[in-house]
Amino acid sequence: MKERVFWFGIILAIMSWIGNVLYLETKEIDEPIFMNHYYETYMQQDNHYLEFFYLTNKSEPLEVSHVQIDGIDAYVYPDQRFTTWNDQEVTFKQEFRYYYLKSVLIDLPDDLLPIDKESNQSWSFQNMGVYFSNGEQINAPIGEVVVHSSFPNDVRVMENRAGGSSSQHRAYNTAVMTEPVTIESITVPFSDAIGEDIAMKMDLDQEKLKELEKLQQDGSLPDWFKEDMDKEFDALPGVLVEERIFPISLDQGEWTKLNIQFNPTRDTYFQFDINLNGRTENGESFSFPVPIIDSPDLTEQQVKDFIKQRQGGSL
Repeated sequence: MKERVFWFGIILAIMSWIGNVLYLETKEIDEPIFMNHYYETYMQQDNHYLEFFYLTNKSEPLEVSHVQIDGIDAYVYPDQRFTTWNDQEVTFKQEFRYYYLKSVLIDLPDDLLPIDKESNQSWSFQNMGVYFSNGEQINAPIGEVVVHSSFPNDVRVMENRAGGSSSQHRAYNTAVMTEPVTIESITVPFSDAIGEDIAMKMDLDQEKLKELEKLQQDGSLPDWFKEDMDKEFDALPGVLVEERIFPISLDQGEWTKLNIQFNPTRDTYFQFDINLNGRTENGESFSFPVPIIDSPDLTEQQVKDFIKQRQGGSL
């Protein structure tokens, strides 16, 4: 009797193990999947480091060994941020039930890009040829990256005074006018793809904003500025940008404060400039860049939905 119970237990354990293996195989992805990134970079910058994030199976986490874009070999720097003395330890950005979110840092060589640094051109790509440590190669959709040869026109009519971001997927920028200007629009790149994930408010309360001059005097921020950091976006002062607030005329010494809210439940990565565009009193056009970097906080459900969308089936 005891022998029967023993063998029954062994068989049950084997069947359970087989079931777990089969179930795991239904959850695994056939190849690493890159997230969607919306990035801008400029050849006039000292470097073009771009970090790309991808999902890989926990059972066989793969490292990127080589990246090729439109026939151009990029410099590759695998993520070693959390490397320890144990070379076998897996490095990752986030851990999920069946997958790791890993990243790879690449740099684009200026001399091989199909645009000239001294021109006013742009080059974009939506896919990368990615080679992994096990020899596997994929053509990976990555969202969209735009490389500009040069910065927008160099008419300096606004000075940055304070800017920053928070873990609540918020950003802000304050600037003061160095001469009379008219702001005619605010443009967000990739707006067709990500426009609904960004909300903006423009605060033009000059009496209040001029208190920010204390920043240059003693480095202190007004109390209202600190209080705004803790408010919900809807409670912040200012007018929503989409409410047709342009054109806005500002005199020398007047201020703007742009508050930006990113969708906290999105699954896309941002690195680009939001531009305030307009004209000076003399009719010269300008674009004032507000740098943006923001990454999502992915959940298990988001990862599941993203994989399902990419694979076009159930998971």
